[in-house]
Amino acid sequence: PWKRPLKMCRSYDGTNFTGIMTFQDSSGVPNVIKLPSGNLACVFQWFRQPVGSPSWDRVAVKFSSNNGINWTEPTPIVVNGLPGNFTRPFDPTLAITDNNRIRIFFSSGLNMILDTSINTYSAISDDGINYTFENGIRFTMPDRPVLDPAVIKFRNLWHLANPISNMTISGAFHNISNDGLNFTRVQDINSDATHSWIGNYMINDTNELRFYGSGMNVWFSSSPNGGEWSAFNSTNIQGGD
Repeated sequence: PWKRPLKMCRSYDGTNFTGIMTFQDSSGVPNVIKLPSGNLACVFQWFRQPVGSPSWDRVAVKFSSNNGINWTEPTPIVVNGLPGNFTRPFDPTLAITDNNRIRIFFSSGLNMILDTSINTYSAISDDGINYTFENGIRFTMPDRPVLDPAVIKFRNLWHLANPISNMTISGAFHNISNDGLNFTRVQDINSDATHSWIGNYMINDTNELRFYGSGMNVWFSSSPNGGEWSAFNSTNIQGGD
């Protein structure tokens, strides 16, 4: 990602996108939500040059007060109370809690390499920049790292998806929760050899949850409940993560 910029574009139907422009240099794994104030917040992993700078491999956030037309300069987030032996947070995704606070879900663990200590954790914030680490693990697997969380509340139920593997195309682990903190694993989400469940959830309307994922082109699949998913719909843009 430090050799590539994040791109941004727009669509009226969620399939055909136009107006591709650079969103942020040297960055990856973005996630954007609308805050209770109506502003947008976008988090991403920032690899600001030079290598090893204070902003290198840090989760950063940008805000927009006009529906994504203009954005603030990136600000690295702070996770207070993160255990001292944990690596930096990565793979960020945002959600609004039931009491209108901002929760960030992220990957972290004991080693920089992707081993079995890497799990999904969370932290809570009032401003989207300064977070407090929340105790406990949101999701873990005993035999593999847990990466790239995607989280959303849909029809009064929280959904957490993590790709089963970041090296092969093999679907996603699926967890559900009533409170956004204590998740229960349910049936995995199946996929095929060309559609990776590394991406983000989006609510299209009250009856349709979408997941936008990675592959030859960005694709989406639709669901009425977060467990049963439609055929894959390809968009006209390349990219992912």
